[in-house]
Amino acid sequence: FILQTQHAEFAIRTDREPSVLALAESVRKACRNMSLKVHDEGAPVGDHQANGAAEVTVQQLRAKAGLLIQQVEDKVAGGKVIFGCLHPLYSWAIIHAGWLHNRFVVNAGQTAYERASDRSYTGKIAMFAEDVLGYLRVDKGGPRWQHGIWLGKVPSGDSHVVGTKDGVFLTRS
Repeated sequence: FILQTQHAEFAIRTDREPSVLALAESVRKACRNMSLKVHDEGAPVGDHQANGAAEVTVQQLRAKAGLLIQQVEDKVAGGKVIFGCLHPLYSWAIIHAGWLHNRFVVNAGQTAYERASDRSYTGKIAMFAEDVLGYLRVDKGGPRWQHGIWLGKVPSGDSHVVGTKDGVFLTRS
């Protein structure tokens, strides 16, 4: 994502939780290797307002992911809760919620995607966890199309993420 923005310099603002600090340090190291300048804007300990916008966005993404999971549960289990927050499908719902947020939530007249790319998103998507056929490039004798569930799209490029009993794969079709 950072490379897609084409900025040579940026800031990371975090709270001071050890797991978040470790992640931020890994990001800083990776960025230094790519000659990107990183500024640390750590939020003061105990100041929940300092990260207010990020906290609100996290809550919005959790709510959207919950709706995506509820939609699946309504369809396959009659509304019974079967996918808790530790289930892998919930992780994919969080990722897809962020992807949707960046492409379709309008703020100040534009989406985040429009501000970053100077164009509207026009790609095709499916319903989260919808049964789909994904095109696989496999050996000559193997199946070319495989059933799976649609988990979203990758942030860079426009490939679909499809989950199968054998794992997750990316496909353009």
